[in-house]
Amino acid sequence: MSVSYQRYVAHFDMLGMKHLSRKNPELAWEKLCDLWKAKKETLGKPIEMTCNNKIISDRIKTIMFSDTIIIYSKCDEKEDLLAITCLCIQLFGDALKRCVPLRGGIAHGIFRTNIECDLYAGPALVEAHDIGESAQWLGIVVDDVVAERCMEIPCQSGGKDIIISWQLPLKCGRRLPKNVVNWALSMRDGFSDPPPYSVEQYYKGFVQTWGAYSTLDENAKKKHQNTVEFVNYCLASEYQNYLIKDNECTVTM
Repeated sequence: MSVSYQRYVAHFDMLGMKHLSRKNPELAWEKLCDLWKAKKETLGKPIEMTCNNKIISDRIKTIMFSDTIIIYSKCDEKEDLLAITCLCIQLFGDALKRCVPLRGGIAHGIFRTNIECDLYAGPALVEAHDIGESAQWLGIVVDDVVAERCMEIPCQSGGKDIIISWQLPLKCGRRLPKNVVNWALSMRDGFSDPPPYSVEQYYKGFVQTWGAYSTLDENAKKKHQNTVEFVNYCLASEYQNYLIKDNECTVTM
């Protein structure tokens, strides 16, 4: 009997780690430890579906090597999708609070593992890596399958879809409509002032580790500019008081 290896897979890495490791190894290690703490505190938490009070737990596994984190589901059921989507958002937010800049992608497809031999491979991992790494920002891109299935559930926060289409800036210099995670919506309570936000406001927390914004190279500046543009786009109509809808999925803290 054939075995299905269809799963959801996420790939994350920390932006600027290579440069920081060469410039200040001790500080690079400190930020790596911050990333590990974010992973440890976030991944594995139960997911509460407030629409039916159902608790989802023990649906995903993780691998961390240096500044790369791979997250994958045990199966490809609805609970697996909710778990990996919600926990990836939480990981991204927890890392950002620690001033650890992440970029990631989530994909669905074949992914095979042999934990005893530390073997992991499959087109889903390649796709998650490629769609995440192609973007010129801090954020999470998802493939079409993940986007469509999230819409079917639906996966929402405050009555708004967690997955949205956005003209994503790419490394090649183009902008193309891509399915992305609206992490700014999920983190809206962390923004104390009304939008729009300037790059300087957003970047304040990064200064101590990554240096003044003015000293960054143009490529790094562009990533942060695009991220701020996305936050302003998402939160422009969200700053006012909002009602939590019954079909929201949230991470239990």
